This record gives sequence, C-alpha cells and structure tokens, in this order.
Amino acid sequence: MELFDAIHGRRSIRKFKAQDVPDALIEKLIDAARWAPFSNYLYPPGIVHNHQPWEFVVVRDSKTKKAFAEPRDEENKFVADVPVVIVVCVDKSYSMTRWIEDGFMAIENMLLAVHALGLGAVIMPTFSVRNKIIEDSTRAALNLPENMQPVALVCIGYPDEVPEPKKPREIKEMIHMERW
Repeated sequence: MELFDAIHGRRSIRKFKAQDVPDALIEKLIDAARWAPFSNYLYPPGIVHNHQPWEFVVVRDSKTKKAFAEPRDEENKFVADVPVVIVVCVDKSYSMTRWIEDGFMAIENMLLAVHALGLGAVIMPTFSVRNKIIEDSTRAALNLPENMQPVALVCIGYPDEVPEPKKPREIKEMIHMERW
C-alpha cells in the first residue's frame, strides 16, 4: 500500500470479526512501531543514545481484556471482545517528560501498518490527568513495574465495519504562513 493511501484510508475500527490475528502480523505491527522517532531529551547535545523506550504487551487473554473493559464507559466495553490488544508502554527511565509523545509516535506507525496489512484498530488511552482508574487497572492487570508507563491500548482485529470516509477540513483553513 502506498503511504498516502494508508494515511488517507486509515479509520478507527470498533467492530471486529471473531478471527484471531496471527503472531506473524502482530510482530510486523510491533516492528513498524519500533521504527518510530523518540526523544533523547535526557542526553546532552552531540551524544546519541538509542534507548528506544517502548515495550509492547500483547494480550489475547479474555480475563485480562475484561479487566481493561471494566473501568471504561459503556461505549468502550467492546475492548473485552477484540481479538488482540497491544498495550504500548514507555519506560519512563528513558523518557521521563516526553513519554506521551514517544508512545504515540510508535502508535501512529503501528496504526498505519495495521491498515496496510488489511487489519483494523482503534486506540484507547490508558492515562488521564482527571481519572487514574483506567491507568491503575491497566497496571494491575499487566503487573507493570513502576517505571513502565502504559500509554494506550491498541485494539486490533479484522474489521467487521466500514466507517464513512473521513472529511478533513480544507487544508487552506489550517495553514498560516509565518504568523497567525
């Protein structure tokens, strides 16, 4: 699939067929994620460290997926029934202040790869400044160490819906040259 076709065609999928996703495809998705950029914020200029702060927990277990669903609102309880969930985590000892950015850069690569492979996905953040219940329950379900920050669940499977095409704003409405 051509890059811009993937960018323009990707949609969030919330209904999946009851079909497992092969390990080989999961590995391809994680491979795409690990090529994402990340911050080297902690290190002095000129010193390159290639810490790649991500960790990925692949979840197929129905009990664990139910634990992910429990604290969520009714419209997001579908996470209990998706074929596979990849929990994207960032090691905060390598990404103390930019873990959100580092995590979501990897997730975007993963989402484009999902679409290119004919799969569907939706992300469900696991953190909130207003409500720590989802983060805490995710940590508990996965037994995450303290330095491991869960960024989001990526719910993946074979799509059982075809969302409407996206209608972005006109590009000229978004571009500001030099100043607002």
